[in-house]
Amino acid sequence: MALPNQVLKVVDPLLLSGDNQEDIASSRRNLRRAQMEKAKMEEFLISILGVGIACSVESPVERMDIVDAAKELHFIRDKYLGVKTRTPRSG
Repeated sequence: MALPNQVLKVVDPLLLSGDNQEDIASSRRNLRRAQMEKAKMEEFLISILGVGIACSVESPVERMDIVDAAKELHFIRDKYLGVKTRTPRSG
């Protein structure tokens, strides 16, 4: 699948640009941190788009179930935000 290598080509650039001037200034002072945040955002977007693609499979039998999709999206959100979950994700 080409998704991981092409994610930045299909995502709206406004999703990737921060409008917070403090974050921009901080990123300029700390290039390494900015690179790590960019990589984290790319991983996050790849995960979300992967769920979207799994939910869009042509065959209904092969399509991801909405309950599983919701669980996966919550897992992705919690991982991105650094929230510890009590129950492991299934699947």
